[in-house]
Amino acid sequence: MLFLHEMTHVLVFSNLLFNEFQNENNNDIITYKVINGINRTFLSTPKVIEYAKKHFNCDNITGIELENQESDENNIGNHWEARIMLGDYMISEQYEESVISDITLAVFEDSGWYQVN
Repeated sequence: MLFLHEMTHVLVFSNLLFNEFQNENNNDIITYKVINGINRTFLSTPKVIEYAKKHFNCDNITGIELENQESDENNIGNHWEARIMLGDYMISEQYEESVISDITLAVFEDSGWYQVN
């Protein structure tokens, strides 16, 4: 899973790549909100939102929060926020039984570079 995690960073899940996504509608891929006095960063791509709405059974989701606790500012936004996506292989912590979620696979599709099968 660690290899898959790191390869996902190389292929698609990186704050350096998000702005390179093929974004036909010119929507904001990264959105920001202040919640409880804390600046939060969200990945807000169409498929991510679609799968998140289904997964969390909530029609008001505008994206999935990205981690912002990194000590290196260049690393912020390279993982899902663990308190939201606990157990997903793209959080910054390792678990013995991580899962590959539909939400993370949606990032591949939303990049415009891959088709998820």
